[in-house]
Amino acid sequence: MKKWLFGLSICMLIGLTGCGEQNVAQAQEQKYGMNLDLARRPYTIDVLKKYIDDVKKSGGNYVHLHLTDDENYALESRLLGQPAKKSWQQKDGLYRNPLTKQTFLSMKQMRSLEAYAAKKKIELIPEIDTPSHMGAILKLYEKANLKAAKKLVRDEWNQIAPNQSSIRFVQALYREVLQALPKTKTMHIGGDEIAYDEEDHVKYIHYFNQMNRYLQKKHVRTWIWNDSLLKADLKKLDQTIAITFWSWTGEPESTTEKKYREKVRPSAPQLIKAGHTVYNYNDYYLYVDFTSKGSIRSDLQYMKRDIKKNWTLGRWNSSHQQTTSKISGAAISIWGEGSKKYTADQVYNYTKELFPTMMKKVK
Repeated sequence: MKKWLFGLSICMLIGLTGCGEQNVAQAQEQKYGMNLDLARRPYTIDVLKKYIDDVKKSGGNYVHLHLTDDENYALESRLLGQPAKKSWQQKDGLYRNPLTKQTFLSMKQMRSLEAYAAKKKIELIPEIDTPSHMGAILKLYEKANLKAAKKLVRDEWNQIAPNQSSIRFVQALYREVLQALPKTKTMHIGGDEIAYDEEDHVKYIHYFNQMNRYLQKKHVRTWIWNDSLLKADLKKLDQTIAITFWSWTGEPESTTEKKYREKVRPSAPQLIKAGHTVYNYNDYYLYVDFTSKGSIRSDLQYMKRDIKKNWTLGRWNSSHQQTTSKISGAAISIWGEGSKKYTADQVYNYTKELFPTMMKKVK
């Protein structure tokens, strides 16, 4: 589950802005899928195929793979010094990095998984979350190439500075990922929970638009999370960047802070009006994590009932609606926190009914 960095002051508002010189809005393709947190929840190939099968069976068309976070980078990488040939392969088929003890999929496994999904007309959408949440990436890079890693300016939240060194490094990661997933037409580039002050925000605008334009040249669409966007900067963000909208405010405990975030952050309707494609990733209804102290089975049964009774495609926040024809799709997100006490098969069995339940509300 995504969390707000409560320690920052308002002048260090968490936000991603983007700039847009282009006037061509991204085509609104209806997309429905699942978001799986591979960075914090290892899944075997067999279980991933089950999710792909379920998405296909229920009428969806993509699986979003959250490959990176502070805890782990879940894909083989020469750039980061995480080759499959120097790691050991477990009985379940996953590779384990001997230095970090974290699991990952090989490039060959990912290409095979993509081929499997393509036969079912399911797109695999990789997410490389930057410029924040880069703890695992930076740790690996320091071990692989300390001299180059030192050139990346970062802060205590594992966030890299939006300069040309960062841009070149992240684009090199994109090239690796696109080699593993050569059929993908979409890349999620993260963009959540970014900290910057007034002097820095123009640099982050440049950073995200640079990434978008780089991917466009490769005929790949760009997705980002919504929570780091500001109303004041919507005109500067490339309209071709699509938004996965998970929360308007992050639900801070402070009422004053919540109202402030509503004042400065764009709502889903405002993003749509600005020309962006918006997908419903509503954290109140469509997010799963395993951190609850109660029964996970009971929690997920409640979630199913709540989706059936209260959620619609147009419900982009816990209590806000938007005309459904203007929101371009939705996804169930299964986050990895707290899930390691369960096997991958158990996680699948607990969650397999959620996507069909959501799809029944949009057909």
